[in-house]
Amino acid sequence: GDGLIKSVTIDGPGFLNITVEPLADGTYQITTEVADLAGNISSPLEEPLVITIDSADGGTGAAPQSLID
Repeated sequence: GDGLIKSVTIDGPGFLNITVEPLADGTYQITTEVADLAGNISSPLEEPLVITIDSADGGTGAAPQSLID
């Protein structure tokens, strides 16, 4: 979509590591799509993950949680 992702890597156990451009305060929706070798792009795979960036929080927010059940 918006060109915010800089890189995506997968480590040994299969965890995704995503590097993004710095994000301004606001709410963002993260979606997942898959592209095959022919360049066909899937529909979004699930409902978007919604995150909010609030730099005025002063660093008192909770640490990120795993999205794995």
